[in-house]
Amino acid sequence: MSFLKLKDLKSLKKFIKENWNKNHILTKNDKLLLWQHLSIKNRLDFFVKKKKNKIIALLGIINQSRDKDYTEISLAIWISNIKSFGAKLYLDLEKNLNFKIVKGTTVNENIIPMYKLLGFNVKKFNIYYLTPLSEKKRLYSKHLIHSKLTNQSSLKILKSKEILEMKGVNINYLKWRFINHPVYDYFFISENEKKLILIYRVIKIKKIKIMRIVDFIGSFKNQKKTIIKLNNYLSKSGFEYMEFFHYGFEDQYIRVSGLKKLRNKQKIVLYNEPYKGLGNKDFYCCYKAEKIKKIKIIRADGDFDRPSVISY
Repeated sequence: MSFLKLKDLKSLKKFIKENWNKNHILTKNDKLLLWQHLSIKNRLDFFVKKKKNKIIALLGIINQSRDKDYTEISLAIWISNIKSFGAKLYLDLEKNLNFKIVKGTTVNENIIPMYKLLGFNVKKFNIYYLTPLSEKKRLYSKHLIHSKLTNQSSLKILKSKEILEMKGVNINYLKWRFINHPVYDYFFISENEKKLILIYRVIKIKKIKIMRIVDFIGSFKNQKKTIIKLNNYLSKSGFEYMEFFHYGFEDQYIRVSGLKKLRNKQKIVLYNEPYKGLGNKDFYCCYKAEKIKKIKIIRADGDFDRPSVISY
């Protein structure tokens, strides 16, 4: 078992077409595939088992840490033609990479037992939302910084003293994941103090506009005032609502920040590529971590926030 080389790109796409989905976007869009799975020169981040020089099992990973040691990875596409071999493929991957944390954000409910047998913690995502304040309760929001994450000025803000002093901030990851994304445009919004920076993209369905938070820098601790201002910003900017998937240490602060947790009878837009109407269902994530207590899993991890429609 080994990683594929860049020269194996055609055989990789052929295997995905024949064994998963012939219209999968990774078989159609090389730019997206290489952005997501080429972190080291000439090596694709697909761990495979071959038989007679043909791929029979495949595990795609995403190098979240953007370093040569693969300190943090996320699991992506996972295919095996042989029963139980997918699990063996992962166990062999563990022996080859000395990562500190591995995450999964699109965990199929049917194979949760396999994840648990492999030693993963499997959890439900908490789904939070925020709707605009009514006219009577609306407050004027001052001191909110807002910018598109595609320019040098954004990079300067991300490299500001306040952010660089935060624990766990990886500028290489932020630049790769949001500023240099080949398809999506991302934005950030924060107060001047930059104690909490929300990274989002805009979801548009006909005339409806939704703010989808995919990541954040800092903490939600003591951020009630920021959330009130964000609430007003949603109204001023014409957003129907804000949506945020998260599991981890920060949930204790998010719950008291002013964000609301989605309940069973409430429905939101779950799928928009293509749009499948409003819905409510459980989404699962997983992780294995070594000496990391403050777990954070969000949409930007793995391939949960990946284009799936070819037109994108």
